[in-house]
Parts: sequence; C-alpha cells; structure tokens
Amino acid sequence: MTSGNVTNDYYLCMVQDIQARKEGEEALQESERSRRVLLENLPGMAYRCKFDEHWTMEFVSKGCYDLTGYKSESLLYNRELSFNDLIVPEYRDVLWAEWERVIEERRLFRYEYEIITATGERKWVLETGQGVFGDDGEVVALEGIIIDITETKEKQRQIEYFSDHDLMTGVYNRRYYEEAKARLDREDQTPTAIIIADINGVRLINDAYGTEAGDRLIIEAAKILQRCSREGDILARTGGDEFRLLLPKTNRYQANKILKAIQEDC
Repeated sequence: MTSGNVTNDYYLCMVQDIQARKEGEEALQESERSRRVLLENLPGMAYRCKFDEHWTMEFVSKGCYDLTGYKSESLLYNRELSFNDLIVPEYRDVLWAEWERVIEERRLFRYEYEIITATGERKWVLETGQGVFGDDGEVVALEGIIIDITETKEKQRQIEYFSDHDLMTGVYNRRYYEEAKARLDREDQTPTAIIIADINGVRLINDAYGTEAGDRLIIEAAKILQRCSREGDILARTGGDEFRLLLPKTNRYQANKILKAIQEDC
C-alpha cells in the first residue's frame, strides 16, 4: 500500500513448533545407533537377508569375519559370494524347507548345520531368526543371528563317545552292546550270531607282572577282534576280560569262518 512517497509492506509469517519432531528424529537416530552397536558386538553374525535361494544379505555384522573368514562386504548382495555358498551342500535343501515351514507357521527359526569357512574349515553353527512381513503379509526379509557352536558340538560328541565306548580299548561298552542287540532284534537282522571271547589268565598276569601288563593283553585282544570284524559287526567289551562280537545276518558257517580267523590271528 502506498501513501504519498511512503510505502508500507506487510509480511505474513508462520511459526511452527517442531521440538517434538526434532526430539523424535534424534531419538530414532540414537535408537538406530544403539541397535547397530549392539549388533556389531553380538557374538556371531547378525544379518538381514532376502528370502531367496542365495540368502542375499542386505546387512551383515562385523562378526561375519570371525565366523566365516570373509569380510561382511564380501557377502553383501552376493558381491563376492552368497551365504548359500558357505553352507555345506547336504544342508541346503533342508534349510530351505525348514525356513518355508516356519514362515508358513509364522514361527521362529532355529537350526544347527555346518558351513565351510574361507580357509576350508567346517564349522557347526546355530542359526536363529524370523521372517519380516509387509502390510500385505508377504515376506520382505529374514532377520537373525548365526553363532559358532563347533566347540559345543565337539564336547557333545566326546560325551556321546565316552558313554558308548570302553575307554581302555576303544571298542563299544556293555551298555551299547545291549542296546544294539535289542535294536537288531527289532529290525529282524536274523540270523544273528554272537562270538564270546574270554581271555584266560589275566588275573595271573596282573599278579605276576602288574596291571599294566594285563591291560596291554586286553588291548591287544581287542585289536585282534577288530581286525577280524566286518563292517556292520558290533564289538564290545562286556566284562573285565570278556568281549562279545555281535554279527548281524550271519549264519553258522559264516560265524565259524570269522571264529577261525580270530584263532589264526592269535
């Protein structure tokens, strides 16, 4: 508006309070930062991947290197190789089927399998994860963590071995023998033959030369029986100086042939 030589200008200004929005943005950034720090320091490899045959990685934590021997960048979007390339081939179809099942049922995924690292080492891993679903109910990604359980599996294997084997000779123990015998009865592995081998004079040897000499005799007897056993036969130490050789699908003629081989080896 103009009055004589004087011009009056008017301005319309709007001021909006954005404090809440800024605080929200900062909180979101802090939450994302904390999440990333947490993921980077978790044992194992945290990931986000596509639900495809390559398990195409969209995010991989730095724990990837300790677990696989590959830097996380190598797996992102299959840059150098896909995660599927690391999975031992015999587990690939099984894992896909298990993921399909848990996705269908909207459940958590949990599975143990083996991978091959950059150095060619086989490692046992435990993967736990879940599907991420969009508004349309379709899977948009998978998220989870994969940890190294090789040491745990080895300890488990040792425990299982000790529970089934005689520690002195390395052959099966009586508990395993009884279980195997019952299993063969159920599976109808007839005819089944049993050779019982008893070592005479162990006590006399122990008294005359000491228990170490007696132990050596027992160990050598176990080696003879092992050499004369066939694949599928079950050799067990069932007493202090007694062994039993369980022979599935073996008739009298075949059993006598094995018995003769043992006698000749002695």
